[in-house]
Amino acid sequence: MFEMSEEELELENIYNRDWAEGEENPTNYVSENGFTEWIVCPECSKNQEAWVSLVDINDVREHECEQCNYLITADEWIYDSDE
Repeated sequence: MFEMSEEELELENIYNRDWAEGEENPTNYVSENGFTEWIVCPECSKNQEAWVSLVDINDVREHECEQCNYLITADEWIYDSDE
């Protein structure tokens, strides 16, 4: 069975609490497999939460836009400064 470190457990609790309280933009989620970041689509400018997968020591940043289905790649990753 997978056991979380104290830091991971605290982040998980913050994330779950924020969602339970109805927060629209909860704290970024972190797990052993990756984490989320708030980004802006370069095509349609939609703000959205994107999953960053951790593969070995590298971060994999690819996300399909929720609004226009544009594939956002690492070199187009624009962080949402409001989040």
